Amino acid sequence: RQEKMSMFADYEEEVQECLSKCEDAKEAIVLSNISEAKDLIQQMKLEMRTMPGSEKAEAAATIQKLEGMIEKAESEALMGNAPMSGSAEESKMRTDAAINKLEKGTERLARTKELMAEMEDTGTDIMGTLAENREKITSAHDKVKVAKGELDKADNITTRMGKFWANW
Repeated sequence: RQEKMSMFADYEEEVQECLSKCEDAKEAIVLSNISEAKDLIQQMKLEMRTMPGSEKAEAAATIQKLEGMIEKAESEALMGNAPMSGSAEESKMRTDAAINKLEKGTERLARTKELMAEMEDTGTDIMGTLAENREKITSAHDKVKVAKGELDKADNITTRMGKFWANW
């Protein structure tokens, strides 16, 4: 659960970063950041689906707030309120930010791979346990069949003995 909240918080932080980049960027970059923020919102929605009810409500409120911020930034970009100038320093800052974001994405991917490996191990353990249980159930079922057959024989013998003694 803590891992999921951490991933959700990472997504929220990245959306905030995308929106903050929109304030001082060219229109094309603003639209790119907005598109990226929308993608992150979709990831947040996927994460939200796996959260328990109490956390899900809080996450939904956060997503709604961020979607409002994205709409506002998009509106400003489309209305032409975004600055249209850029410099080498801004370009370097954007490049550094992109590298930072890629590193965070790589870290998140590594965490996801670890989680998948853990899930796979758990699934393998469960499958092994289920196979053992199936063998035990099958064995018990076979023993019940044998016992039922023996009881049927005993019942048959008892019935015949009762008829024999009734006629004697």
